[in-house]
Formats: sequence, C-alpha cells, structure tokens
Amino acid sequence: MLLVSESRITKDIENSEININGYSVIRCDSASRHTGGVTIFVKDSINFSVFKTFAVEGVLWCKVIKVHMGYSCQTLIGCIYRSPSGSEAAFLDYFESICDSIFATNMKCVLVGDFNIDLLIDSFYACKIKKLFLQYGIEQLITKPTRVTIDSSTLIDYVLVNNNQCHANVHDTPKVSDHSIISANFSKINCLLQTPLKKYRNLCKENMDKIILETMSCDWSLNSIDVDVIYNEIFSHCETIINNISPILTCKYENNVPWFDNDIFYAINLRDKSYKAFKGSTGNDRQEKWDIFKQRRNMTVNLIKKKKERYYLKKIDRYSNNSQLMWKTLKKLVNISYNEFPKRIEFNNSGNINVVHDITEISNKLNNYFVCSVKEIVNSINQDEVWSYCDYNLYACFAEFSLLTLHDLNVIVNSVDNHMNTHDILNSKMTKLVYQGIGHVILNLVNTSLQTGNISHELKVSTIIPIPKVANTIKAEELRPINTLPPIEKILELAVYNQLLEHVEYNSCLD
Repeated sequence: MLLVSESRITKDIENSEININGYSVIRCDSASRHTGGVTIFVKDSINFSVFKTFAVEGVLWCKVIKVHMGYSCQTLIGCIYRSPSGSEAAFLDYFESICDSIFATNMKCVLVGDFNIDLLIDSFYACKIKKLFLQYGIEQLITKPTRVTIDSSTLIDYVLVNNNQCHANVHDTPKVSDHSIISANFSKINCLLQTPLKKYRNLCKENMDKIILETMSCDWSLNSIDVDVIYNEIFSHCETIINNISPILTCKYENNVPWFDNDIFYAINLRDKSYKAFKGSTGNDRQEKWDIFKQRRNMTVNLIKKKKERYYLKKIDRYSNNSQLMWKTLKKLVNISYNEFPKRIEFNNSGNINVVHDITEISNKLNNYFVCSVKEIVNSINQDEVWSYCDYNLYACFAEFSLLTLHDLNVIVNSVDNHMNTHDILNSKMTKLVYQGIGHVILNLVNTSLQTGNISHELKVSTIIPIPKVANTIKAEELRPINTLPPIEKILELAVYNQLLEHVEYNSCLD
C-alpha cells in the first residue's frame, strides 16, 4: 500500500489522472489544491473495503480502510493529515472521536500521516496528544525527525498502532519532498498477502521446434465427422505436448519504468548524496549544502518529466500509422485503466434492485445478464418481415459452403490477431505454432464444420470481459461485454465470413 498525506487532490481530478497500474485508489479529497486531502493506493491483490471517512475542511482529512485476511483476521489501516493553519485544539477534539471509532474497536489498527505537532518538544499540544495515546493504548513508532530543513528538524509524521506486530522506519532517501518517506511493515499481514506472480511458458526456439515435431508425429484420426471428437483430440494432444515440453512457470512481475535510464538513476543518486551531506553538516557550509540539495532535487524532477515526455512522443510518432498501438500508447499516457472493476454490481430486474458483492455471484449474474440480453435482441427482430422494397438479389440463394484448401487456411491463420491470449493452451500464438505441424488436422476440423454445419461445443464457450461504458458505474446495464472465443473458432468464423462476403458481393445483394 502507498499512503499519501496531504495529497492536495480535489474532486475535479479524475482517478485516471493519478492511477497507478495494479492499484486501487481511495480518496479523501480537499476543497483546495493548496493543502489537505489524503489518498491511499491499495494493490489489486489485497481484499479491502472502505471503513470510514473523517473530513473537516481546513482542519483534518482522514480515510480508513478495512483489510480482510480471513473471517477472524481484519485490520484497519488509515491515513490522516492535519492542516498546520487549523486549530490544534479543534483537531484534538476531532482526533479523539477518530480514536473512539478506530482504536476502541477489537481490530488491529494502524494510522499514519502528518499531524503537524512536533513530538520532539514538550509543547502543550504535544503533551496532550501523548496523553490520548496512553488513554487508547496507542503506540507511536517513529522516534527520529521526519522533516528536516535548513531551519528546523521536527517529528510531525506518526505511525500509530495498537499492537506489537508492526515496525516502522524513516528513510532519508529517496528524497522526494521535505518530508522523509516512512515505511511500515506488518508481520502478520505480510505473511498473508503474497506478491502476485506472472505465469508464462518458455517458448524458446528449441522448445517451439520440439512442439512442432511432436505434433507432427502424433497419430491423428481424420475419419470422424463428429466435430467435438475432432476438436477434443486436437486439444488433448496439444495440451499434453505443450505441458511436457514447455510447462507453466512463474515469476514476479517486473514493474520497470521504461523511460528510467542511467541518466535518471545518476541524478537520483546525486540528489540523495547531497541530502545526506546536508544532514551530516553542522558548520558554516550547511546553507550551501542545503541549496545544492534543493537544486539537484529540482533538476531530478525536471529530468524525469523530460524523459517521460520524450519516450511517449517517440512512441506516438512510431505508431502514427497503427491506430491500435497508438490507442494503447495513449491509454498508458493518460493512465486509463480497466483494472478498477467495481467491488459491487447493481442488477435491475424489472424494477427490483439487487446489489451483489460476492465476485463469484457477480460473474454468474453477469453471464446470465449478457446471454439474456442477446436473446432479447434476437427476439425483437421481426423474422417474418418481407423487404419488398429491396432488390430481388437480396434473396439470392447461398447453396453451401465450399471446402477450404490448405493454402486458403494458411491465409486465414496468418491473419488472426496475435493478442487473442485468453485461452492458455491454444491461444493465438500457440495455435499458429502447432498449425505448422498439424495444419492438415485443423483443416479437417474446419472443413468438417463447413460440411456438416456443426461447431464443437468447446468453441462456443466465450470469455467475457465487462468494460464500463460509464466512469465509476456499478450498474450491470452500463457494462459492455467484450467476448473472446478460442482462436480456432476465429479461424472457422473467418472461413465462413470470406465465403458469405464473396456471395454478397458477387450477387450485388446490398447494391
């Protein structure tokens, strides 16, 4: 998780503008871009819900989430910010009510943020907040300054816990603001939250050659006219061969930032070294070293901005003639992400609103909703309508499909999109690979379907990805289904499409 105190985010800033890929955004916005607000970024693999929001404009902003780690293991994690221009007395009154809501529960609690009350001096309000800590059994884990400038050294950023399973550290580097970065490690949570792993197959040239040879050496039955039998034989043989030669492996996701290069890492290193030099200085050169640090910090920020801009300008220029890759690049540039699927979906059944939270139930209801929507569209078409005002060529008879040659199939297979990867074994890349060894077998499946008018049941199973048509919607009717069928079905679909198109054009059916 990443918790940002004083985020200065207002309601006119969209989530897409601050999105981090692979994270959900939870906000408590400020009314001003000059102060206030907190934001929490939570990794998608973490199951959580929003617990409470506390906001008093000009005084404090606080957001608390509940992390779910099983029925009996829940932890409250919150981020808070107090405005230094607000009243300390008013803040402590509100803070006491926050403690009642959070630390008075039976759950483990962690609250972090910028309180703007220096605990390194025994001021009236520092003593008063320490008494509140004792009253609610709160431990404050930070013991060293968290904000160091040329004129001051203060401890104003806290990590508050009500259990002993957490420890925190103050990091002088990387130095991205006048406040130090604070990391908190929760031993109980960390052992339960596993880093998501990426699955892949080792498709080196040697392994690909082996897969092709193994598929060629199989004993294929080409006499059956049952398309289910033919497809199941293709799938089972390919599954066994691929898993034996190139089994599924796992590795951690690499979150490399493509525009980060040696120049940026060198600048970051210089910036952090200059801050350490400033912290270690005590003589007359302290001001000079502080100025050097600020200069290098600003230079690093500007360098990162320029490198990012240059990276995307080059990509946009490179993909100027490829609309698909251009759109993909622009989505990354503005941080458009479809990973933020709502935690609940609202289904409207003839006026009866049903809000579903369970992900399995949501999936089943969406499947049923999309299937029923298609049936409603089909049933709404008047199949008895006669288009008497159209040319007679519209009713030109299409007698039967012609069987394909291996050359016809080669053209179709090569035209299939390589990004159809929702099916593990026979995705588009793997289908093209095994086709080099069993093109005649796949040709037999396609021609049998064209000849009999039957399609294998397995090829009718679609993977549906719901994409929101409206930002931040939870309504089922405002989700657009993206249907992805197996690549072999796409090959058959193109074979049918090409022949129907030829029929329509030859007979001028739409003229």
